Amino acid sequence: MKSLIISVLLLAAVIALTEARGGRRRPGGRGPKPGRGPKCEKTHTLSDGQSVEIADDHYGGRGRNAKNKKCTYNFIAKGMLYFEMTCDQFRFSGGCRRNHMYIPAVDAEFCQDDNPEGGTDEPREEVTIITKGKNYEFKCTVTAHADHPDGGHGGDYYGSGGDYYGSGGYSYGSGGDYYGSGGMSGPWPPRPPRPTARPTARPTHKPTAKPPVTKPPNTVAPPSGECCAKYTSSILRIVGGTTVKRGEFPWQAALLERGQQQCGGTLVSARWVVTANHCVPKGQQQASITKVTLGDHDITKPDGETTYNVEKIVMYPNPSGNDQIDDIALLKLDRAVTFTDKIKPACLPFNYANDKFEGKNVWITGWGSASTVHAQNTPDTLQKIFVPVVTNQQCKRVYGNQAVRDTNICFNSPGKSACSGDSGGPAVWVNPTTSHAFLVGVTSFGDEMCNSGNQLTYGVFTRVTSYLKWIENNIKADGICKV
Repeated sequence: MKSLIISVLLLAAVIALTEARGGRRRPGGRGPKPGRGPKCEKTHTLSDGQSVEIADDHYGGRGRNAKNKKCTYNFIAKGMLYFEMTCDQFRFSGGCRRNHMYIPAVDAEFCQDDNPEGGTDEPREEVTIITKGKNYEFKCTVTAHADHPDGGHGGDYYGSGGDYYGSGGYSYGSGGDYYGSGGMSGPWPPRPPRPTARPTARPTHKPTAKPPVTKPPNTVAPPSGECCAKYTSSILRIVGGTTVKRGEFPWQAALLERGQQQCGGTLVSARWVVTANHCVPKGQQQASITKVTLGDHDITKPDGETTYNVEKIVMYPNPSGNDQIDDIALLKLDRAVTFTDKIKPACLPFNYANDKFEGKNVWITGWGSASTVHAQNTPDTLQKIFVPVVTNQQCKRVYGNQAVRDTNICFNSPGKSACSGDSGGPAVWVNPTTSHAFLVGVTSFGDEMCNSGNQLTYGVFTRVTSYLKWIENNIKADGICKV
């Protein structure tokens, strides 16, 4: 009897010690790991027009013993539906690697104060959202739609250059080109770059950079094993286009003049960048004041970009002197580009020379204004929008036959366009079969409201297929990619 009492007392002591060290023992004798909190998984089935709210407010404490929480939300469509998400609250504290909302299908991650609002660009049977972190709060609503919801972004506006499109029609402005047509802001497609007819530049506030370490040039091919980049679009578009993954558009170039970002451009080979004629200084002797950065994301601080000097400027012959005609130029970099996962050339559309691309959608990217040409604040990080190609006839109804020519290509849907600061930047069409990213347009001009006003206008770009032979003749000696 005495030995039984001792055994019971020992067992009670063991149980008490186990609970003090971390709770009840699991089956199999393993206690919970320190710092790990509860997991959860929820599944919702949605029909057209139905919504579900997902919300959580988790405080797991601080330090090594803070409890992590991970939840999985599965949304199953009755049929093939578009999914849209809006959020009233969103905050994940701490480092992004361990504290975030994640959408596996598109490898999209949102953390800290990122706003994950947006929607799928194609109907889907299922979307999964995973939340993970030690301290976070969010309140979002997921809605299913049979049709793609309308969304919009503002646009880019060109400044300080030459031609200016205002509400009164076509007129020359005093000082520069105001290019634009809507800022990048709106619910579904990501923001497009705004045309940058060289507005008053803003300082990039980057500290004096150390001389770049010279690496052996790699002029063969990007890491994909092909000579130009591929692109897989994110399923979830970001409202206002504020979230572009670092390296998502590896062909994007930034043109700096005396250290200030003026325009955009597109890397098309190991030595050459395509940009707009009105973006480059006139006269070959001026090449020294222009620099090009590749691999940049936030233009206000160093974040892994590489800076190149311009060895040579090649402007398309334009006897008229009107920058809106033949608005295309080539910049030869001072050394060969080393291709990485964040720096790769876009493909040139040699196999699509006769394609007008009407009705197809393109990606427009840039750092330009998100509202109008006159906007004081512009994004620090690269923006994107996804817009359809419209017919030149539609464009001519807005700008007139003299302004829009066969060598132009026009884009836009309500509230989405390029604006000042985006000039010279790319419009890229992605082949849905091969995923190759083809440069089809160079941001040229638009109206001063950048499509953010009440009247729908269009962003006018230089049609790259009209200049393929000229581009090839100038860059082929340094290697050219044909897909």
